Amino acid sequence: MKKLVLSILLLFVTVVGFGQCPATSITLSSQAEIDNFYLNYPNCTELTNRLHINSNNDITNLLGLSQITMIGTGIGASGEFEIRAANLTSLVGLDNLIRVSGEFKIINTSIIDLTGIGAFTGTDDDIIIQNNNLLQTLDGASSLTDAENLIIGDNENLLTLAGVESLSDIGNEIEVFNNPHLNSLEGLSGLEDMLSLKIRNNSSLQNLEGLSNLEYLYQLIITDNSVLSDISGLSNLIPSSLFIQIVLRYNPNLTDCAIAAVCENLDNNGLFLVFEDNGTGCSSIQEIEASCVLGNVDIFLETETSIFPNPVSEKMTISISEMLAYISASIYSIEGKKLLKTDKKIVDVSYLNSGVYFITIKTSQGTITKKIVKE
Repeated sequence: MKKLVLSILLLFVTVVGFGQCPATSITLSSQAEIDNFYLNYPNCTELTNRLHINSNNDITNLLGLSQITMIGTGIGASGEFEIRAANLTSLVGLDNLIRVSGEFKIINTSIIDLTGIGAFTGTDDDIIIQNNNLLQTLDGASSLTDAENLIIGDNENLLTLAGVESLSDIGNEIEVFNNPHLNSLEGLSGLEDMLSLKIRNNSSLQNLEGLSNLEYLYQLIITDNSVLSDISGLSNLIPSSLFIQIVLRYNPNLTDCAIAAVCENLDNNGLFLVFEDNGTGCSSIQEIEASCVLGNVDIFLETETSIFPNPVSEKMTISISEMLAYISASIYSIEGKKLLKTDKKIVDVSYLNSGVYFITIKTSQGTITKKIVKE
C-alpha cells in the first residue's frame, strides 16, 4: 500500500512539474524575464512549443534558463528556438539543453563562440547562425551531431568553423555565405554525405580542406569566393554521387578544378554544369578537360620531364632525364588546336599570343601533357 501511495505521489509531482511549463509558445524580451523563468515555471525542463528570446539591448545572459533540456516536445509543435539579442555575450545558461525539434536560430548577438551549448546534440530542422558580428569560432558545440540544414552567414569576424567536429549527419544542405574573414572550414571533417553544399562570397577562404572526408554529394555550388584557389579538399567525392548540378563561378583565383568529381562528370549530359569567370584553367569545360588530362599523367613522366622558363616570352627548353628518350613535342591552344610540332628541345614560342597553352611531350616511356603560360 505504501509503495502504491509513493508511486501515485511521484506521478503527481511529475505531472505538476511538467504542468509548470507554458502551454503555448513563449517570448522572453527582457533580462528580468530570463532571470525569473525558473520562478515562473518551476520544474519546467521540456518546453512543448517554441521559445523566442528577442531583445535589442536588454538581455545580456541566459543563466535563468539552465533548467531547460528540450524544446518542442509537444505533438505537432514547431519547437523553434530563436535567440535574437544584440547584447548577449554568451550562451552559458543553456548548458543542459540537449535537443530542439524545430529550427535553432542564433541571430544578431554579441557572442564570440558557442560556449554554453556543450550538451546540445542537434535538431530535426535547421541550425541558422547569422549576423553575429563578434563570432569567431564555433567552439563550444562539441556534442552537435545532426541537423537538416546548417546555414552560416553574414558573420563579420568568423574565422573558422572549428568546434563542431562531431557533426556527422546533415539531412539536406550546408550553406556558408558572406563571412568575409572565414579562412577555414575546419570543423566539418566528420561529414561524409549530404545532399547539397553551397559556399559563396567568403572573401578570405582559400581552400576547402575541412571537407576531406566528404564522399557523397548531390549538388555542389561554389561561387564568388575571391581568393579561393584550391578545391582539392573535395578530392574524395565520389563522382557518381553528383547528379543535380556542379556550379563553379566567379572564383577568380581558382585555376585548377581537376578533381575526380569534376573531371568524371564533364560529359554527363544529365548534370547541370556551370564553369565561368574563374581563373584560367577553370572557366570552361575545355580548360578543365585539359587540366584533367594533366591530373591523370604518370607520376614518373611528371617528375622526369620539365619545361623552363614557364611562363615564357620567347624560347623555352624541354628538359628530359637520361632515363627517357625524347621523341617530339606538340603545342596546343586552350581549345585543343595543334599549333606546332617539333623534335627540338629548344622551342621558339615568341610568335604565340599571350595566354595558356598545352605542350604534349612524347618520350620512349609515354606521353605527358603540361600547361605553359605565354607572356
